[in-house]
Order: sequence, then structure tokens, then C-alpha cells
Amino acid sequence: MEKRGSKHSSNDAVGLIEQQLKVLAMALDAGAQSPPLRGVELKRRHEPALVIASDSELLPHATMQRVLVSNALLAIGDFLSDHHIDESRAPEIQFLARVRDAIRRGNVITVHSGEPFPEATFGGLKIDASDNGKPLFRDEDASEGLLCIGDAVALMQRVAEHLRGMRHLYSAGDAG
Repeated sequence: MEKRGSKHSSNDAVGLIEQQLKVLAMALDAGAQSPPLRGVELKRRHEPALVIASDSELLPHATMQRVLVSNALLAIGDFLSDHHIDESRAPEIQFLARVRDAIRRGNVITVHSGEPFPEATFGGLKIDASDNGKPLFRDEDASEGLLCIGDAVALMQRVAEHLRGMRHLYSAGDAG
């Protein structure tokens, strides 16, 4: 995928932020069957309440799930990176790192040809150079896309299971 200019990146960021706010408004108003008419009012510590406005357009359920699951994957991936756990050569850890990178790139898998990286597999799924440019998440009606929402949640569960089973984290380098 070609590197896009800052104008495109800004537009992508605005779209992402708007989608996040719409999902937040819907998710925070738990139990609502439709978007709140006035928005959702959120208390602030030292300022007047903040209202996240909502419009009458509902997001598809699959989009809401993708946004919420993507947020969780980003948070987990960043935590693993911040704590150098993503340096583990465990296939599911590497898979999660590639998933996080694809989410950051607008749901597009990016693997540069000839780029060396450890095996990135999980539950019969694999990310390698042949996936470059392909979408990460499969839309409801699309045949393309590596993951369904259930795969992503199962990945989180598998990574947690893997980490619970580890007594020590070893570097990816040679021991010795």
C-alpha cells in the first residue's frame, strides 16, 4: 500500500473519530434500540457535562462490533508492545501484532515483500506476504477479509491463555 499524504490521513482520522463517537454514543446509552435523540450526556470532573451528539442514522451492527473489537485489539496490542511482549515469537502474539498494524492502516494488511518476520498464525489463519493489501475484517456481505469478529475475540482469548501459561518471557534472540 502506498503511503498517503497528510490530507488523506487527516480525512481518515476524522472518519475514524466520527465512527468512534457514534459507537460510543450508542454503546454508552445501553439498552437503547435507536440512537438517543439528544445525544448522551457525560459528566466531567471540573467542567459542565459533555454531550456526544448522535444523529438518526444507525450504524450497522457489524460495524459497531468491528469498531468495539478493533479498539480492544489496539489496546491489547499497544500494551504488549509497550511491555515488549510483542517481541515473543509465539505465533499468536505475532498474529495479534499484525492485526493491530492492519487496524492502524485502516483495516488493510500490510506485509512488505521480503520483510522477515516470525510466523504469524492463529486458529488455522495465517498472515504472510500474500495477504498484503487485503482487508483484515470481513464485512457482513463480503467474501474478502481475513477475520470475522468471532475470530478476533477468540484471538484475544488465545493470547490471554498463552500469557497465563507463560512463567517467563524470553527474548526473541539467542540465549546464551
